[in-house]
This record gives sequence, structure tokens and C-alpha cells, in this order.
Amino acid sequence: MGLHSLALSMASNALVISSMEINENGPIYINIKGRKPGLLNWFLTLIGINTTVFIEVHEKFVRMSSASFSGRINQTIPLSAISNVLTGLMKPVLWLIFALVALVAGIIVAVEASHAWPFIIGLIVALCFVIAYILGKSTILCLRAHSGDTIGMLVKRSLIEGIAFSDEDADRIVTIVSELIERAQTGGARQISPEPRA
Repeated sequence: MGLHSLALSMASNALVISSMEINENGPIYINIKGRKPGLLNWFLTLIGINTTVFIEVHEKFVRMSSASFSGRINQTIPLSAISNVLTGLMKPVLWLIFALVALVAGIIVAVEASHAWPFIIGLIVALCFVIAYILGKSTILCLRAHSGDTIGMLVKRSLIEGIAFSDEDADRIVTIVSELIERAQTGGARQISPEPRA
């Protein structure tokens, strides 16, 4: 399954990031926690009712844990068994098309009616679609084992926590995990070098 198909299959379970730590020195190199979107899920997490999903990358293994009202499921895969690392950015371009249509329609109606209100309404609707586009952008992180088992999550920007997953974060994760996989498969003990910062 390709990256786009995998992202589409995970779209209904997209999460917002509640916390993220990337540390080249370990012992937990990557720790990403996500929760279901919405104020209710944020409040439940705040009062200690755990409905979160998290991925942890350790030196020898990667672990994913998913909690819900009915319990918790843990999945662990040794890094030596990981075949590839997938990351990618998914953009809901359809919202931008809707924004353009709303803006153009507002201009046309305003010109024909010789009034500014249709343009203002079209502009407001277009801005709403642009905001939906910005909030709808999501990043996929997926680790796939030789056996076909997959650990991954699809995450979006969190308005409440104010945390976003950037392209630079994705590059750092790929670098760290790739070097950890190489180390696990070859038995090396090479220290992970941090990504150069611009």
C-alpha cells in the first residue's frame, strides 16, 4: 500500500498532536502523543481520562499505544525488523478550490448587482475555506516491518495545544529512525548526529 492510500485509510482516525519530543540523545528518541480532535476529547484528556495514542521510538524498538474508554492496546516492533519509514504531508486542496469559487462568485454577483455585499460575503466564505485548508493539513508517520505490520499515525495541527508537525520534524524523525535501524541491524553503536540547523 502506497503512502497516499495508507493516509486515506487512516483519514477517519486523524489525530491532533498533544505533545511531541524529538531527542537525538535518547533514551526515548521520539515521543509523539495524539488525541482525537474536539473540545470534548481535549477535556477528557485534561481530567485524566486517557483517550490518547502515542508512538515511542527507543534504541531497540518502536512502540505504539492506543487508549480508549474500553481499554488500551500496545504494539511493539523491534527496530531490526523495520523495513522502511514513511512520512508525508497531505493537503486538502479541495478547500482552496472552494475558496476560489466562492471569491469569484462573490465578485461576479457584486459586479452584476452593483453592490459590495455579495463580494464581502464571498470573501468571508473564501476565508473560511482557507482556514479549513490550513487546519486540515495533516502529516503521516508510518514505520513498516518486513512482516507487513505497521505502526503509524496521521496527525494534524492542534489549535488548543498549539503544536504542529513541520517538514523539518519529519526530516529529523526519518534521520533518527534510519540511523537507529541501521544500528540495530548491524549491531553498531554509532551515536546519532543531530540534524544541522539553518
